[in-house]
This record gives sequence, structure tokens and C-alpha cells, in this order.
Amino acid sequence: MILIKTAQTMQTMGYLNVSSIKGGFDAWAAAGKTVVKPEQPAFD
Repeated sequence: MILIKTAQTMQTMGYLNVSSIKGGFDAWAAAGKTVVKPEQPAFD
């Protein structure tokens, strides 16, 4: 229920493309959906 409430709150904040996904990120990735990982900063 918390995830649904979070999605609703984000929509009221102006985010347009918000969804509540059963199983969260792990379910998204397991379904073969696109996952983009940001580059890690170099601390040279």
C-alpha cells in the first residue's frame, strides 16, 4: 500500500509518468525491462 501512496504523491507533485510496480525494481529487471546504471564517478 505504501508504494501506491508514493506513486499517488509523486503524481500530485507533477510527475506525469508514475507507476506502482508489484515486486518493485527486482520484478522490473527480472521481466527484462530496460535498466540503465549511471557511470560511477572517477576519483583520480
